[in-house]
Amino acid sequence: MKLYVTFLGLLVALQEPTIRVNVQLQQVVTTVRDQSGAIVRGLQANDFILEESGVAQKIAHFSDDPAEPISVGILIDNTGSMGTMPGGTISGVAAATGLARLLLHRLKPEDEVALMSFGRTFRVEQGFTRDRRKMEEAITRLSDEPRQAGANILKSLPQSLAEMKKAGLRKRGLIVMTDGYFGGDLSDVARQVRNAEIPIFAFAMRGVSQGLQYPPGQPCTAACHAFGTLPPVSRGMGGMTDLTQRFLEMLSKETGGRSVVFEMHLRDTLFRVDVALAEIAAELRGQYTLGYYPADSKKSGGQIRVRTTRPATRVFIRRELEASQDRNRN
Repeated sequence: MKLYVTFLGLLVALQEPTIRVNVQLQQVVTTVRDQSGAIVRGLQANDFILEESGVAQKIAHFSDDPAEPISVGILIDNTGSMGTMPGGTISGVAAATGLARLLLHRLKPEDEVALMSFGRTFRVEQGFTRDRRKMEEAITRLSDEPRQAGANILKSLPQSLAEMKKAGLRKRGLIVMTDGYFGGDLSDVARQVRNAEIPIFAFAMRGVSQGLQYPPGQPCTAACHAFGTLPPVSRGMGGMTDLTQRFLEMLSKETGGRSVVFEMHLRDTLFRVDVALAEIAAELRGQYTLGYYPADSKKSGGQIRVRTTRPATRVFIRRELEASQDRNRN
């Protein structure tokens, strides 16, 4: 009798319709800054307002773990202008590869790093790895190579951002080391930078001479308008206008990163560099991860907007369309 009842129960269960719930957890990695550009820490899930296609979403997962490992991409300018640094004590490439080595010491063993460069062409020197020996070998190879003419940062930025998609960790950022000399139309690059949703930290290597200058009265090129309208500019040396710092600031601020100009001939440069690298690593670890199940799964994938209940804050986001997977890199 007992066997018969069990069999009957199984038969009824098999005949009942099966309801499957196939709603994937969506994740958004956020960077929050205040009016001064400083990272805002200590926020909780209820401090965030998340909307998809104008519909409020309930935050089902929240993480602000400062110990979570990070993915860092390094893009180094290897063009001819980085071979010399007027008024500086070392070349731009020597400074950039030195910065890369300092960064490796600042990172944790669980963090992964990739090294990229642009000279005649864009090149991945070393894909994302936790193996510091591989990274050191890639840095050495790059520092020993002759400088090259050809590509500039505008052509290489989209390629480096595409490489960043291969990162295996949720928290990630791109560090760009360049002297800031470039040419070309920024409008398409500006769109790609925004769409990539990757924080960009720009380091400009400088000697005494200035760069990115326009003669007085020359019409503003696309560089002035790619990320917004430039504020009134001050006159530089010889009546020229230096746009380097403002351009780099616009580039990084639109992505949640920031920029620093290092004048290589100043004595406190090494100290400033070390402090900046430590701050960048801390800022990447200070990102928040918000997870939600779309209220309307049929409309999932729409425009996402995230803001906080704190006044005068700005939120930068990167959507995790698929949960990042740690691929056990070596």
